[in-house]
Amino acid sequence: MSDTIYALSTAPARSGVAVIRISGNSAEDLLLRVFRSKHPMRNREMTLGTLVSPDGRALDRCLAVVFRGSASYTGEPSAELHLHGSPAVISAALDALGRAGGRPAAAGEFTRRAFLNGKLDLAEAEAVGELIAAETREAAENAAAMLSGALGRMLKPAYDAIIDLCANLAAEVDYPDDDIEPLTVPRALDTLFHVEHLLENTLDRSDRARAFTEGVRTAIVGAPNAGKSTLFNAILGERRAIVTDAPGTTRDLLRERATLGGVPLLLTDTAGLRDAENEAERIGVQLAREEAASAELVLLVLDGSREPTPDDCAAPEDLSTAAHTVVILNKSDLGIHPATREFAPDFLHVELSATSGDLSPLEQAVHSLYDAGDLRFDGTLLTNARQRAACSSALDSVRAAIDALRSGLPTDLALTDAERAAARIGELFGRGAAEDVIDRVFANFCVGK
Repeated sequence: MSDTIYALSTAPARSGVAVIRISGNSAEDLLLRVFRSKHPMRNREMTLGTLVSPDGRALDRCLAVVFRGSASYTGEPSAELHLHGSPAVISAALDALGRAGGRPAAAGEFTRRAFLNGKLDLAEAEAVGELIAAETREAAENAAAMLSGALGRMLKPAYDAIIDLCANLAAEVDYPDDDIEPLTVPRALDTLFHVEHLLENTLDRSDRARAFTEGVRTAIVGAPNAGKSTLFNAILGERRAIVTDAPGTTRDLLRERATLGGVPLLLTDTAGLRDAENEAERIGVQLAREEAASAELVLLVLDGSREPTPDDCAAPEDLSTAAHTVVILNKSDLGIHPATREFAPDFLHVELSATSGDLSPLEQAVHSLYDAGDLRFDGTLLTNARQRAACSSALDSVRAAIDALRSGLPTDLALTDAERAAARIGELFGRGAAEDVIDRVFANFCVGK
């Protein structure tokens, strides 16, 4: 029974119901060692019974279900226990399963078995983890569609086309004297151009969608007392950061998730940028500069009611690496000083009063920078670094094959590039993926999934 695994599949916390999953050739036998019922177990039907310890003591009144044969999530005999979500009951149940001969599952082992048994391709398996981790509606939509095989359905025709192309090119290289109809360069290029366009489009759409599937890393920066923490609290809709009239109140980085203008943000409030007066503030200012340097979106807050100070003027030097910067002329309720409207003219400006809570000008600005437009979260968007790297590498190889054919280079050079492209496209959904790639995918899963 060493190949029969078990794990808690719900959160390890007090809850109404907890689910323990069991999978392996002896799943039903293992279940019946800890579960007693007056009724026979029927395939895929819940049965009421009693969870018992190895010495026969009752531990819980619960439900159980078996999935016989390969018609299960993992593609092998499986079972589930549906218990009351008491930590004590959960612990007792897991202990009983271990004493009965089961083995605790490793992280992601259930989904890995589903992949190895052909129930999921690699992209679908990753989508399971993405769906669990999704923090935006768009990310959940894309993961759910990917779980149904959308990415594989889009890419497999391109994969098959390149495999056919490679077979033709290989025949020409290996059997030059045989009477084999040569693959014309225009036909080969047509195939490669089609695949190139598909990969380019996939990468472009995925890059545009990252803001909505992952959130935009956003830093609020500016001089002390410009209203950064007030803005931070206004975006969150709660008092998260301490706000006082004394400069230098914020020292540590404060991080929260928020949505602004329909765009999910990974939002950070930072210390005021100025010449620090003590070591603690110096560290805070350095952290603020580092956060601004790594952010995708910077919200530069100025006290719009007065002329920009030297501290204000020094701030843009920290913003050169951000994809987007919005200059916020805060305290508009006190009137806007003409000089602030001329500040950092290359950046987008908005005027608002963070204390009023009306952030509509900023919402409109952020929405305009990250407008989803015609993006569809249909499961064909690449959602992690592995997928993007594989797609980008495949695109490079396709372009190299195109250049080789156009330049009249020997066929075997184009063949090498085409084979490399096929391998990387196949890797996206698990066709021929190396063992270490598969290991990395499932290492990111939680236990019980």
